[in-house]
Amino acid sequence: MITVGGRKIIGSDNIIVPNGEEVVVTYKFDEADDVCISIVFDDLPDDEEKNPYLEVSGHLNKSAFKFRNFNSATGHSLGKPMVFAESDAGENISLHATVYKYKQSHRIAFQIMLGGDDE
Repeated sequence: MITVGGRKIIGSDNIIVPNGEEVVVTYKFDEADDVCISIVFDDLPDDEEKNPYLEVSGHLNKSAFKFRNFNSATGHSLGKPMVFAESDAGENISLHATVYKYKQSHRIAFQIMLGGDDE
């Protein structure tokens, strides 16, 4: 078991994603609990917002993350873990990630964590 700041890491990955494709990840933890997320990347046209930001939505048992304008080869990080769900036991589930942009793909290094009192 690995913990970061009192949060238990329930899954982590480093994935290269071709432009325009979606990542779907499911991690099972505890006896009967799991978390499912989807990740996509989108760069806005030059005349719109240029700063990187994250859009989060949820539907049924899946959380969707859209990383917008995360377009630096040296990487952009979320800065701190972001709570996006709650386990069946009432513990926070959070995401922490860094995204790198290459010519034809993105690379995302992320971890899903359980516990802690992040806001």
